[in-house]
Amino acid sequence: MPKPILSGPIVKPGVRAVLLTAEAIGLELEYKETKLEPKETIEEYQKRKGESRAVILNDAGNIIWESHAILSYLVSKYGKDDSIYPKDFYQRALVDQILYLESGFLMPRARMFLMANTRNLESADKTKKLLTEAIAYFEKILERTSYLAGDKLTIADLSAVAIFSNIHNIFPVQVAEYPKLVDWLSRMENLPYYHKVMDAGLQWPKQS
Repeated sequence: MPKPILSGPIVKPGVRAVLLTAEAIGLELEYKETKLEPKETIEEYQKRKGESRAVILNDAGNIIWESHAILSYLVSKYGKDDSIYPKDFYQRALVDQILYLESGFLMPRARMFLMANTRNLESADKTKKLLTEAIAYFEKILERTSYLAGDKLTIADLSAVAIFSNIHNIFPVQVAEYPKLVDWLSRMENLPYYHKVMDAGLQWPKQS
């Protein structure tokens, strides 16, 4: 059976989320990295490549182009168990709601903040405030549970940490303000496959 093929830029959080998930379930993917030009945004990359999506999975001709859908698909099809994406309807809904919250709330604010800061735009302060609100919301979630969707690692954590790693690289999350989030980040960084996947993608310039 041919390996599923993942393509996209490693700087894209969705790509790293898929790679983290594959590592978590012991699935060997064929990864075809597509590179951004220096200082090129994802939007500019998509225009140059003539593609509307930056993360694409090809599994024996079956194409999926949204990272969260790819995560649930891979675990459902290839996972040895359902520990990181439960089959129980309620537990799965808890995971899904974090995925939706991340994609509709955290990711847009992170994208605006990172773009404003790397390009020194006048909107940097405004986007920082919006991002801080999102970070505080995730801190509140982690005050109730050890992980984002309960007390066990799930694909919600693997997806969110791919975004938080970029945020933390340019706007370090302070332990005094967000102790639960910092603890969660530390535990995620201690996953045996974390640095194998993540380090190559953290190319956002850090603040001086």
